[in-house]
Amino acid sequence: MINSRQKGKRIELFFKNDLKDKFPDIERNANVQSRGGGLDLINTNGYAFEVKGGKATDIKKIRDWLDQLEKEMAEEKKDFELGAILCKPDRKDPYVIMSYKQFKNWI
Repeated sequence: MINSRQKGKRIELFFKNDLKDKFPDIERNANVQSRGGGLDLINTNGYAFEVKGGKATDIKKIRDWLDQLEKEMAEEKKDFELGAILCKPDRKDPYVIMSYKQFKNWI
């Protein structure tokens, strides 16, 4: 049986460790968060992060969009600073999707 709390901790630790070069003081918000909520990662210089992971985050349509974006960027043969998908759902706020690789290059 998979312990979802342990799995969540591993995913948060992955991002904390991987983003340490961008945010040297980054920490998991483990003690405060378990009692009262809050962002998953703290000390991130004005950026707010909520970490999600697991099978539910592998959304086929979004993965297809990211693959399409990467393919089209490669076909352009230009040095793009950022690649992102801009989404505008009906009667809801717009949002942005980008690959983690693009995100790390951007910050």
